Amino acid sequence: PVESVEHVDGCGLRGRVAGREVCIGKGAWIGVDADNDRGGSWVRLDGRVIGCFTAAQPEREGLAGTVRSLEGLGMDMALLSGDRDSARARFASLFGDRAELKFGQSPHDKLGYIKARQDRGERVLMVGDGLNDSGALRQSDAGLAVSEDVTLFSPACDGVLSASAFPRLPDFLRFSRLAFRVLQGAFAVSLLYNAIGVAFAASGLLSPLVSAILMPLSSLSVISFSTLATAWAARRTGVAA
Repeated sequence: PVESVEHVDGCGLRGRVAGREVCIGKGAWIGVDADNDRGGSWVRLDGRVIGCFTAAQPEREGLAGTVRSLEGLGMDMALLSGDRDSARARFASLFGDRAELKFGQSPHDKLGYIKARQDRGERVLMVGDGLNDSGALRQSDAGLAVSEDVTLFSPACDGVLSASAFPRLPDFLRFSRLAFRVLQGAFAVSLLYNAIGVAFAASGLLSPLVSAILMPLSSLSVISFSTLATAWAARRTGVAA
């Protein structure tokens, strides 16, 4: 029986199982000498280190193409990982020479990295898939959580993306940019209507009946413009068929 479990940020788990103290996590936290730390998750039972286990962690399907597409949108890429840098060469080939690769990052380190870039006047989009990313997701200008089940994962973020849709992230970002331009266009149409209406009203050429007709007509035209333009943007970026 599990009597207690505690999650230690950036370190691992500890608790009591069947009356025995169990700790699983990073070697430095468990008490493993740096020269003997081969990475992976180390296990300490009742104060005695008994071994470690490692597991291969392949990247998400479509990661390479997604990274190239995001760079094509003019984004500077960075990888913040809590794992050791044993996979640095593999990720360096995926992200290229321009990307920053940081390993062994605690939740506080990730948050601090994002804040430092914001202090330089940069806008940061954070994409994370774990609870250790919650602080960084909240600190970023736009936080996007990737989840295998969107109904079970709700960290402090601006949006949740299904893992199966992760390769489409560049399409969603292109759509967001076009949608923002559609919003600006809708405001421009609305202001144009009001400017023309005020000009005619001030000159006394606009009767109350015409005003009553033009007011809902202007609203309908703005709504129609926004709907059609958004649908066009969705088709152009591949978000909708």
